[in-house]
Amino acid sequence: MNFKKAISGLLALSTLFVQLPSARADIYSDNHISKKVKAKIEKLVNAPSHLAGIDNFKRKSKKERIKDNIEWYKKHHEVNGQYNMYGLDIKNYRNPDDFLLSKEVGRLAIHHGNVNPRKYRDLIRDKMVFEKVVREHYPDSIPRIYFKFKGNQIIPEKNVLTSGFEDTKSALDSLENGKYFVKEVAGSCGDNAVLITKEDDKLNFRHVLKGNISLDEYLDITSKTDFMVQEHVEN
Repeated sequence: MNFKKAISGLLALSTLFVQLPSARADIYSDNHISKKVKAKIEKLVNAPSHLAGIDNFKRKSKKERIKDNIEWYKKHHEVNGQYNMYGLDIKNYRNPDDFLLSKEVGRLAIHHGNVNPRKYRDLIRDKMVFEKVVREHYPDSIPRIYFKFKGNQIIPEKNVLTSGFEDTKSALDSLENGKYFVKEVAGSCGDNAVLITKEDDKLNFRHVLKGNISLDEYLDITSKTDFMVQEHVEN
């Protein structure tokens, strides 16, 4: 009976030790990071990677990603919201110092006035129009557009590679095996971008934030505004 009590007491004590905070210094508090900034960094490092799993890209460990973002914050005094978008979470891929802060981009646009001049913004904003203008002058310098669509509805458009289909599903089925890039016609910063990979006539959809998604999810995401399927280009 006493032996059972002793064992029970040891188990209770071990549970208490498990529940106690770790004696190891917390990486955030050790770097004097506030709870508000910590929450933003945690949201970033826990979000899906844009590139991990594609080709040979491998993601850094969570500890490495946290360290990256703490160093960025201490250096620039802001959280790098584009950390995953720029592939900075990928091992041996890119150097954070090669990228401008978003406020620096804004400063250049305001003070120099030659970044997205107001009179040309509509030309740049509509990717279908932009593609036509660039192709007219530099036909080999821009990816071709396969078709324009909204959800499962094809939007008739001239000078596209795929036409004559009744719906998006049938247009997708007509694509050859390979990679394709989907983006909002009037979107920016990669919002709702999707990488389509077709292999052995099977389609795979990878959303920029949600990761792998189904065909139905893909059609739902793209049902809010106009999208386009474009040739995939390796940087």
